[in-house]
Amino acid sequence: MWGKAWFVISELYDRLQKDEVTALGAQLTYYLILSFFPFLIFLLTVVAFTPVAATEVLALLFAVLPESSYEVVADIVEETVKATSPTLLSVGMLAAIWTSSSGMNAVIRGINKAYRAEEKRPFWLVRSLAIVYTLLFGLLVIVTFALIIFGQVIGHYLFNLLLIPEYFKPVWNVGR
Repeated sequence: MWGKAWFVISELYDRLQKDEVTALGAQLTYYLILSFFPFLIFLLTVVAFTPVAATEVLALLFAVLPESSYEVVADIVEETVKATSPTLLSVGMLAAIWTSSSGMNAVIRGINKAYRAEEKRPFWLVRSLAIVYTLLFGLLVIVTFALIIFGQVIGHYLFNLLLIPEYFKPVWNVGR
């Protein structure tokens, strides 16, 4: 019994070392944290062109972020709101996409490593795929937030439009 468990643990440890799981995890974390601030600058610049106030964004962030992180982000929010311009919007968007695609590129490398597949595609194709995946992931995040925020309204509208019985509401709430 213990011999089998020891074998599984040693094989798992060997695979973790061989596949560089901790290094890939650190790389992915670095790129995702690096991409957070350009994305935040882009998002706040977009918000500045809408009727939503920066204080509302800060209130939402305060509910999610730890206090020490919130202070850093609040300073960036205040500086971004003061310096809002279309140029900042473009630069913030490009920087957010590029740094986020670096994180997605790390995901691609990790998946290749996990499946022991050698990357044979050219750099430009891998980077293009990473950018497309990043944009799709961003769209998924936006849809998710929209469902969280407006899900009840959307559900009510769909229930009335499609004449869905009331007993499907718990299913909608769980799915949302």
